[in-house]
Amino acid sequence: MRQRHGKLSGSIRKKLEAVEMDAIRRSLRISRKNKVRNEIIKQQMGTEATISEVIENKQLNCFGHVSQIVEDRLRKQALQWQPAERPKRGRPKQIGNKRGNQRQEFN
Repeated sequence: MRQRHGKLSGSIRKKLEAVEMDAIRRSLRISRKNKVRNEIIKQQMGTEATISEVIENKQLNCFGHVSQIVEDRLRKQALQWQPAERPKRGRPKQIGNKRGNQRQEFN
């Protein structure tokens, strides 16, 4: 399944949030060994939104601006572009009686 433009998948979102918490912990000099919860660290830092929420808000803001552009502009065409479907992985299936199912008669 393909990913739509601007949508953060669950695994990418988790990685971003882990990196964000690591950066906040380092800036406050709190190690993981101290076993301080992320909510408490965010309260000490004064952050309300996660980085994934900020990214999604910025993407929505950009989409709002681009959606108002005239249809023939390259930016709008790039936003509305849908990639062609890839061929499936693995060996292609044999269709019909091309192999093995036909009898050959010898004279």
